[in-house]
Amino acid sequence: MRWMKVVSAICAMTATMSLVAPSNADALIRLGVDARWIPLADETMELDGTVVEHERQFESTGMGLRALLGFEYFSVGGKINLARHVFAEEGQSYTQLDVNGHVRTGVPLSPLAFYLEAGPSLALNLAGPGYNAVLGAEVDILPRQKKIDMNLGVAGQYAHVPVGAGPSSEYVNSGLRGMVTFGVDFTLQ
Repeated sequence: MRWMKVVSAICAMTATMSLVAPSNADALIRLGVDARWIPLADETMELDGTVVEHERQFESTGMGLRALLGFEYFSVGGKINLARHVFAEEGQSYTQLDVNGHVRTGVPLSPLAFYLEAGPSLALNLAGPGYNAVLGAEVDILPRQKKIDMNLGVAGQYAHVPVGAGPSSEYVNSGLRGMVTFGVDFTLQ
């Protein structure tokens, strides 16, 4: 009975690996761009260590550029994100730049993919370095195309970003953000 479990486990692992393994040995380059809308957040805004009232506006948007190496079901690389966070009080609004490492995995035999990225963040009105991490899912809405993916997705980002608020003063924006993304990836062999 025990050997049946071992044989079953080996067969399941072999079947899974055959689905995940690339069909050819050529490395792929995936270049992509995405637009993002950031309407939701559970975040705090502190001014010099004191929590202040803030109200995120629906105009918070951004874009990202990624370059990945790998296969259809697994790739790694880098991503640069630029986002404009808009708040009701104009002095709290800022532009954020993220330089992230990016890992993407596709679900075999489906148009679904998941990704994880993380790295340093900077507000363009500098106050100091911050950090961010993103977990997202996307679906390819053109699944029959081999060279072009058109992706619609959702993602959550945790960020901690110091923002300059004048001479010797800074806001710190930190917390979770929800975003909707729309992107296009080009695959080169």
